[in-house]
Amino acid sequence: MNRPSSFVRNGILLGSGLVTLVILVLLPPFVSIAVADGLMAAFDPVCHQLFDRSPHVDGTPFAVCHRCFGAYVGLAAGSIIFTTSSGRSLPSWSPFLLLVLAAIPGVIDWGGEFLGFWTNTPNSRLITGGWFGFWTGMLLGSAVQGERFVSG
Repeated sequence: MNRPSSFVRNGILLGSGLVTLVILVLLPPFVSIAVADGLMAAFDPVCHQLFDRSPHVDGTPFAVCHRCFGAYVGLAAGSIIFTTSSGRSLPSWSPFLLLVLAAIPGVIDWGGEFLGFWTNTPNSRLITGGWFGFWTGMLLGSAVQGERFVSG
């Protein structure tokens, strides 16, 4: 199917912006202390940045925790996948329902630890954040492209 140039341009802009956001999250271990502090401050309003719950390189944490990192990577992946696919196999649910369903694994992972049933792990936080981010990215991709992702 031939897509209009605005569809391609919007998809490239969205994907590039979100990949840039992921790169900014990854930068603190690789830049000067002043730049790293600035990046940490920039992401502070959206993430608790607990040291023991954040990915590290040589003892320096990324700008966000495991779950948020998964969400940012998932957001970029979901939007890129949506904007480069036909979108025909996507669920026909309301955006709200889709986001609630996408959040359930993370809520269970967090809630199980909060209630003392288990201790979640960096991998479980990364995966559940990525799952939520992926579906959010799919919705964001559909919105930017002006396509109907869901029925209703």
